[in-house]
Amino acid sequence: MALNEILDEFAGSRNLPPYVEAELDKYTVPLGSATVYRGLPYLKERIRDGEIIMQWNGSTHWTLDKSIADRFTMDYINEDYVEEIAEEKGMETSDVFGLFVPLILTMDAPDVPVVELYKYVREGLADEKEVTIRGYDFRLSDIKEVDGCFYATAKPVKRAA
Repeated sequence: MALNEILDEFAGSRNLPPYVEAELDKYTVPLGSATVYRGLPYLKERIRDGEIIMQWNGSTHWTLDKSIADRFTMDYINEDYVEEIAEEKGMETSDVFGLFVPLILTMDAPDVPVVELYKYVREGLADEKEVTIRGYDFRLSDIKEVDGCFYATAKPVKRAA
């Protein structure tokens, strides 16, 4: 399978089978001086200094463009996670969605290894200026709320192997 096919498959599925991991390893570089952003819906009650956001399926996906992160702040909420929260809180699944708020993470971490996915995937995905980070979770700090959107600095935390 060609590199662009492997990366397109990964960009679409977010699964990390061994052959994808091996291919991504070849294209992993330090983040360097870039600032990256990640927009996601997050449970409001869990937005606090020190909160750890764990990677999902072995990787997290960031962008070099803050406006792209803005678009993803309420883009997708994992249905399994919603069901888990509903059960935990004794709520109807449909009511859980209202507990999520937009969160934008900002990270400057020159030594964190990234795959500059946007350089290798098909047009369209490349426009998102996406970088993929594997093997890290992220600790929230410096949280601010502006007009119902939360902003936080993300500090990388290496995952135990």
